[in-house]
Formats: sequence, C-alpha cells, structure tokens
Amino acid sequence: MIKEYIRNIINIISKIKGSSFEEEYLEMKSLSNKDELLHFQEKYLKRLLLHTYENVPYYCRIFKAIKLINNGTVDLSKFGKIPILTKEVIRVHGKKLI
Repeated sequence: MIKEYIRNIINIISKIKGSSFEEEYLEMKSLSNKDELLHFQEKYLKRLLLHTYENVPYYCRIFKAIKLINNGTVDLSKFGKIPILTKEVIRVHGKKLI
C-alpha cells in the first residue's frame, strides 16, 4: 500500500512538471539492447543539462564558457569539461547554485 501511495505521489509530481514517471519507466523497461539504453541515457542527460542551463545561474555561466549548449542543442562531447563541484565552489557560488 505504501509503495502504491509513493508511486501515485511521484506520478502526480511528474504530471505537474510535464512528464510522466510511469511512461519513462515503461520506456526504459522496454529497451532491448545496449544502443537503445545509451540513446535513452543521452536523451535524459541532455534534458537535465538543458534544465540546469535554464534554471541554475552558476551552470548557465559554466555551460556558456565551455560552449556545452548552443542554440538549445547540447554538445555531449564537451560534457567532460564541466568542472567538479567542490565544497569551495559551493561556498563561493552557493546562491548561484540554487
């Protein structure tokens, strides 16, 4: 019963945010080979990076500096250039990370 309750809460939150946890879960579950899995991972990583670019000032500045995002398109070949988030960065740029 608790699992069903949690699943319903997740689905409600997902629908409010414009995505469906259940649909994404079923899509992931239907993947049959490594290439499909990699494509799925890339798709959601790009979505996450775009969301971060649009909503987190610190990462917006970082992504512009390394040219990770250009005209709404994510260049994953530059993903490795994202600096590691350290305690010092959090101390200095804390408000820009929210």
